[in-house]
Amino acid sequence: MTRTRRTHRATAATGPTALRPRPSVQVVAVAALVAVLALLAGCSNPSSSSSSTTTSTVDVGGSTTTTEPAAESIVFTTVEGNIDAYLPTDPFTRQRVVAAGTGPAGTSPHGQICFDSNGSRRFVVAETRTPHAGTPPVASAGWGLYQLSGSGIGEFEVHRITGWDSPSVPSADAPTTYGCTFLSTGQLLTTDVGNRQTGDATGQLIEYFPPFDAGVPASCTVAKAIASPLGLSSGPDDVVYLASSRAPTAGIWRYSGSFPTSAAACTTATVDPPATPGTTLPPPTTTTTIAGRGTTTTTTRPTTSTTPPKPAEPLVSTLFIPASPTGLSTPAGVSVAPSGKAVVVTSPIDGKILAFGIDGSPLQTVLEPTTGTTLGPATSFPGGTPFGVAVTPEGGIVYVDPGLVRDAKGTVGPGPQTGSLRIIETQNGSTAPPQDIDTGLDDPDGLGLFVPSGGGSAASKV
Repeated sequence: MTRTRRTHRATAATGPTALRPRPSVQVVAVAALVAVLALLAGCSNPSSSSSSTTTSTVDVGGSTTTTEPAAESIVFTTVEGNIDAYLPTDPFTRQRVVAAGTGPAGTSPHGQICFDSNGSRRFVVAETRTPHAGTPPVASAGWGLYQLSGSGIGEFEVHRITGWDSPSVPSADAPTTYGCTFLSTGQLLTTDVGNRQTGDATGQLIEYFPPFDAGVPASCTVAKAIASPLGLSSGPDDVVYLASSRAPTAGIWRYSGSFPTSAAACTTATVDPPATPGTTLPPPTTTTTIAGRGTTTTTTRPTTSTTPPKPAEPLVSTLFIPASPTGLSTPAGVSVAPSGKAVVVTSPIDGKILAFGIDGSPLQTVLEPTTGTTLGPATSFPGGTPFGVAVTPEGGIVYVDPGLVRDAKGTVGPGPQTGSLRIIETQNGSTAPPQDIDTGLDDPDGLGLFVPSGGGSAASKV
């Protein structure tokens, strides 16, 4: 059977194809979800109007403040080597801002998109590169730095400034990068996935230091031996959350304390012995205590540097939310709400979006499949298989769905044009089931938010 493939214009603003009727999706009760989303957005009456200038009273954790509504967020997403921008409200206008194949030879953007928090309108996105010539050919993965200009959908222009390879060890199943987030102090944190599906945990959390447009930026490895690290997000307090999608580190990890402010200040894996691909790295010296939820591990490593330790609170890693076979079996996306009071997590194989408090306590199941529904050879869950996720300042939960299906052999993967971009939103104190922003996509896997009036980005803050 011949399959008609969708095509997109590279620069013009367009709307998505007609939305397909969707089966009902089991979502949480309206009253409960309104309360949760008030925590997520930090507001009690979210507005989607970008032209309103009236003020609103905002309830944040019991305190009352007055704020001006922000201009509406723009959603950026990656699909098949393209980068698209969307207005996340009806009619969901779209513009293709980067067309596949227009970057340097072999460069393909994918994964999470993160705008710098300094208001420059620059963003980074994960990139993979076609194997270079050699015996055998060598593939690489890293990051691209892009500049956004223009006033909105249909007028945006994007150009690539530069890019660099990740300094990680090679992966047995092709190297790839995925997650990113900017700290308020300007550093960039990224995930290098390492072995993606099987093998030892070789993923890394890497920190880069500005400037990012003057060649390969200085970097150091904050954490190693992570099994398939994917999404990243940081809150207003620069606490960072990382999603690890497989054992033995599956779950959401929290990194709190002081991140190094320069490569010279790093006392971590930059001085570790070199690793052999496919071999588990020797563990660092650790001091472990049980504190509240999960195990808190303070990591120290020997260093040959003469730079004295940074006089600040030590960086601590904590297993914030352990993976669970009944609810969070494959953590992929994570998003700190703009309020800083909640964390939203996706698990694509379970078809779920879950919300947690910053103390790790469960707040609500935002999305889950209807009881009895399963992945089939040509069908996904009614609400999709959420992967990348972001919470908008208006209180909407935007998620990208690669459209996972299960073939006759039991293998799970994206189906042909089964992917979508969706939003769960609140308006006037009520909620609605997930809405399709766009459908019929081939394996979309990452997204980010641009907030025009918010200094550049919600991608690192949601």
